[in-house]
Amino acid sequence: MTKLQLLLLVLSMLVCSPGLDQASAPKAVDHPSCLPLSLPQVTEEMKQEQSEKSEKPESPSISIAMSSLNLRKGTEPAVTLRIENTTGVAVNLEGSSFLLIPEGLDFEKTNEGYSALARVWGYLANASGTKKSAQLQPGEVFQRKIRLTKLIWNLSRSSVDLSFASYPAGNLFHEVPPGRYELSFLLEGRPQKVIAGVPMRQRFRSNELRVSVMR
Repeated sequence: MTKLQLLLLVLSMLVCSPGLDQASAPKAVDHPSCLPLSLPQVTEEMKQEQSEKSEKPESPSISIAMSSLNLRKGTEPAVTLRIENTTGVAVNLEGSSFLLIPEGLDFEKTNEGYSALARVWGYLANASGTKKSAQLQPGEVFQRKIRLTKLIWNLSRSSVDLSFASYPAGNLFHEVPPGRYELSFLLEGRPQKVIAGVPMRQRFRSNELRVSVMR
Protein backbone atom coordinates (compact mmCIF):
# COMPACT_ATOMS: atom_id res chain seq x y z
CA MET A 1 0.00 0.00 0.00
CA THR A 2 1.33 3.43 -0.94
CA LYS A 3 1.48 6.35 1.49
CA LEU A 4 -1.36 8.04 -0.39
CA GLN A 5 -3.59 4.97 -0.09
CA LEU A 6 -2.83 4.70 3.61
CA LEU A 7 -3.64 8.38 4.13
CA LEU A 8 -6.95 8.03 2.26
CA LEU A 9 -7.82 4.99 4.35
CA VAL A 10 -7.18 6.82 7.63
CA LEU A 11 -9.11 9.90 6.48
CA SER A 12 -12.09 7.81 5.36
CA MET A 13 -12.19 6.09 8.72
CA LEU A 14 -12.02 9.40 10.61
CA VAL A 15 -14.67 11.10 8.48
CA CYS A 16 -17.04 8.17 8.44
CA SER A 17 -16.77 7.19 12.11
CA PRO A 18 -19.98 8.02 14.05
CA GLY A 19 -19.43 10.95 16.39
CA LEU A 20 -21.48 12.60 19.10
CA ASP A 21 -23.75 14.19 16.50
CA GLN A 22 -25.94 11.19 15.71
CA ALA A 23 -28.19 13.21 13.40
CA SER A 24 -25.50 13.81 10.83
CA ALA A 25 -23.71 10.46 11.21
CA PRO A 26 -26.11 8.28 9.17
CA LYS A 27 -25.84 10.58 6.15
CA ALA A 28 -22.06 10.35 6.14
CA VAL A 29 -21.97 6.60 6.66
CA ASP A 30 -24.60 5.93 4.01
CA HIS A 31 -22.61 7.77 1.36
CA PRO A 32 -20.46 5.27 -0.66
CA SER A 33 -17.50 7.66 -0.80
CA CYS A 34 -17.35 7.73 2.97
CA LEU A 35 -17.28 4.00 3.54
CA PRO A 36 -13.84 2.93 4.81
CA LEU A 37 -11.91 0.42 2.72
CA SER A 38 -12.26 -3.13 3.93
CA LEU A 39 -9.27 -5.35 4.56
CA PRO A 40 -9.95 -7.46 1.40
CA GLN A 41 -10.06 -4.26 -0.69
CA VAL A 42 -6.74 -3.07 0.72
CA THR A 43 -5.17 -6.49 0.17
CA GLU A 44 -6.38 -6.56 -3.43
CA GLU A 45 -4.94 -3.11 -4.12
CA MET A 46 -1.60 -4.15 -2.66
CA LYS A 47 -1.55 -7.25 -4.88
CA GLN A 48 -2.36 -5.14 -7.94
CA GLU A 49 0.42 -2.69 -7.13
CA GLN A 50 2.94 -5.50 -6.67
CA SER A 51 1.80 -7.07 -9.96
CA GLU A 52 2.36 -3.78 -11.82
CA LYS A 53 5.85 -3.51 -10.36
CA SER A 54 6.70 -7.09 -11.33
CA GLU A 55 5.70 -6.42 -14.95
CA LYS A 56 8.34 -3.71 -15.28
CA PRO A 57 11.60 -5.13 -16.72
CA GLU A 58 14.48 -5.21 -14.28
CA SER A 59 17.55 -3.64 -15.78
CA PRO A 60 21.14 -4.78 -15.28
CA SER A 61 23.73 -2.13 -14.47
CA ILE A 62 25.67 -1.26 -17.66
CA SER A 63 28.42 1.35 -17.96
CA ILE A 64 31.15 2.31 -20.42
CA ALA A 65 34.27 4.44 -19.95
CA MET A 66 37.20 5.60 -22.09
CA SER A 67 40.54 7.19 -21.29
CA SER A 68 40.20 9.50 -24.33
CA LEU A 69 37.06 10.68 -26.10
CA ASN A 70 38.95 11.46 -29.31
CA LEU A 71 38.87 8.54 -31.73
CA ARG A 72 41.78 9.25 -34.01
CA LYS A 73 42.84 7.19 -37.03
CA GLY A 74 46.06 5.33 -36.42
CA THR A 75 45.20 4.70 -32.76
CA GLU A 76 43.42 1.85 -31.02
CA PRO A 77 40.57 3.47 -29.04
CA ALA A 78 39.22 1.09 -26.39
CA VAL A 79 36.10 1.07 -24.23
CA THR A 80 35.93 -0.44 -20.76
CA LEU A 81 32.56 -2.18 -20.62
CA ARG A 82 31.08 -3.27 -17.32
CA ILE A 83 27.84 -5.26 -16.97
CA GLU A 84 26.56 -6.25 -13.55
CA ASN A 85 23.52 -8.47 -13.35
CA THR A 86 21.58 -6.74 -10.59
CA THR A 87 18.34 -8.50 -11.57
CA GLY A 88 17.00 -11.70 -10.14
CA VAL A 89 17.17 -13.61 -13.41
CA ALA A 90 19.83 -14.56 -15.96
CA VAL A 91 20.65 -11.85 -18.53
CA ASN A 92 21.22 -12.91 -22.14
CA LEU A 93 24.35 -11.38 -23.70
CA GLU A 94 23.88 -12.47 -27.31
CA GLY A 95 22.17 -9.30 -28.54
CA SER A 96 24.95 -6.88 -27.68
CA SER A 97 26.32 -4.01 -29.77
CA PHE A 98 28.01 -0.62 -29.65
CA LEU A 99 26.27 2.38 -31.17
CA LEU A 100 27.54 5.67 -32.59
CA ILE A 101 24.65 8.11 -32.96
CA PRO A 102 25.30 11.57 -34.50
CA GLU A 103 25.23 14.16 -31.76
CA GLY A 104 21.87 15.86 -31.36
CA LEU A 105 19.73 12.94 -32.56
CA ASP A 106 17.40 11.05 -30.25
CA PHE A 107 18.34 7.40 -29.92
CA GLU A 108 14.69 6.36 -29.52
CA LYS A 109 13.52 8.28 -32.62
CA THR A 110 16.21 7.71 -35.23
CA ASN A 111 17.76 4.87 -37.18
CA GLU A 112 20.68 7.03 -38.24
CA GLY A 113 24.14 6.23 -37.02
CA TYR A 114 26.48 3.25 -36.92
CA SER A 115 26.56 0.02 -34.97
CA ALA A 116 28.91 -2.90 -34.36
CA LEU A 117 28.19 -6.28 -32.80
CA ALA A 118 30.11 -6.59 -29.55
CA ARG A 119 29.87 -10.40 -29.14
CA VAL A 120 30.56 -10.10 -25.41
CA TRP A 121 29.45 -13.71 -24.82
CA GLY A 122 32.63 -14.79 -26.58
CA TYR A 123 34.73 -12.80 -24.12
CA LEU A 124 32.72 -14.33 -21.29
CA ALA A 125 33.50 -17.87 -22.40
CA ASN A 126 37.19 -17.11 -22.91
CA ALA A 127 37.50 -15.46 -19.51
CA SER A 128 35.97 -18.37 -17.60
CA GLY A 129 37.69 -21.09 -19.58
CA THR A 130 34.81 -23.49 -19.04
CA LYS A 131 31.74 -21.24 -19.18
CA LYS A 132 29.90 -21.82 -22.45
CA SER A 133 26.63 -20.09 -21.64
CA ALA A 134 25.83 -16.73 -23.21
CA GLN A 135 24.08 -15.65 -20.03
CA LEU A 136 25.19 -13.60 -17.07
CA GLN A 137 23.75 -15.10 -13.90
CA PRO A 138 22.30 -12.98 -11.05
CA GLY A 139 25.10 -11.29 -9.14
CA GLU A 140 27.75 -11.94 -11.82
CA VAL A 141 29.84 -9.13 -13.30
CA PHE A 142 31.35 -8.88 -16.77
CA GLN A 143 34.11 -6.31 -17.29
CA ARG A 144 36.49 -6.06 -20.20
CA LYS A 145 38.33 -3.52 -22.32
CA ILE A 146 37.13 -3.78 -25.95
CA ARG A 147 38.96 -2.17 -28.87
CA LEU A 148 36.54 -0.38 -31.17
CA THR A 149 38.78 -0.92 -34.19
CA LYS A 150 38.48 -4.70 -33.77
CA LEU A 151 34.71 -4.56 -34.32
CA ILE A 152 32.86 -4.59 -37.65
CA TRP A 153 31.02 -1.29 -38.09
CA ASN A 154 28.17 -0.57 -40.45
CA LEU A 155 25.24 1.78 -40.94
CA SER A 156 22.58 0.95 -38.37
CA ARG A 157 19.85 0.93 -41.02
CA SER A 158 21.85 -1.21 -43.46
CA SER A 159 21.13 -4.92 -43.89
CA VAL A 160 24.49 -5.63 -45.54
CA ASP A 161 26.73 -7.93 -43.51
CA LEU A 162 30.34 -6.75 -43.60
CA SER A 163 31.64 -9.55 -41.36
CA PHE A 164 33.37 -11.29 -44.26
CA ALA A 165 34.18 -8.20 -46.31
CA SER A 166 37.77 -7.36 -47.20
CA TYR A 167 39.62 -4.73 -45.18
CA PRO A 168 39.07 -1.80 -44.78
CA ALA A 169 35.33 -2.46 -45.15
CA GLY A 170 33.81 -2.54 -41.69
CA ASN A 171 36.70 -0.69 -40.10
CA LEU A 172 35.67 2.09 -37.71
CA PHE A 173 37.53 4.86 -39.51
CA HIS A 174 36.50 3.61 -42.95
CA GLU A 175 32.76 3.40 -42.23
CA VAL A 176 32.22 6.26 -39.79
CA PRO A 177 32.87 9.78 -41.14
CA PRO A 178 34.54 12.40 -38.94
CA GLY A 179 32.22 14.19 -36.55
CA ARG A 180 30.70 14.26 -33.10
CA TYR A 181 28.83 11.18 -31.88
CA GLU A 182 27.25 9.69 -28.80
CA LEU A 183 28.76 6.30 -28.05
CA SER A 184 26.75 3.78 -26.06
CA PHE A 185 26.34 0.06 -25.51
CA LEU A 186 23.03 -1.70 -26.16
CA LEU A 187 21.94 -5.05 -24.79
CA GLU A 188 18.83 -6.64 -26.29
CA GLY A 189 17.15 -9.47 -24.45
CA ARG A 190 15.18 -12.33 -25.96
CA PRO A 191 11.63 -11.55 -27.12
CA GLN A 192 9.27 -11.29 -24.13
CA LYS A 193 6.02 -10.97 -26.07
CA VAL A 194 4.66 -10.49 -29.58
CA ILE A 195 2.57 -7.44 -30.51
CA ALA A 196 0.87 -7.36 -33.95
CA GLY A 197 3.18 -10.13 -35.11
CA VAL A 198 6.34 -8.25 -34.07
CA PRO A 199 8.51 -9.76 -31.30
CA MET A 200 9.15 -7.17 -28.58
CA ARG A 201 12.52 -7.27 -26.88
CA GLN A 202 13.74 -5.69 -23.69
CA ARG A 203 16.50 -3.19 -24.44
CA PHE A 204 19.04 -2.12 -21.86
CA ARG A 205 21.34 0.77 -22.69
CA SER A 206 24.48 2.08 -21.02
CA ASN A 207 25.47 5.66 -20.34
CA GLU A 208 26.48 7.83 -23.29
CA LEU A 209 29.94 9.17 -24.08
CA ARG A 210 30.29 12.15 -26.40
CA VAL A 211 33.18 11.27 -28.68
CA SER A 212 34.87 12.81 -31.71
CA VAL A 213 35.82 10.66 -34.71
CA MET A 214 38.93 12.15 -36.36
CA ARG A 215 40.99 11.31 -39.41
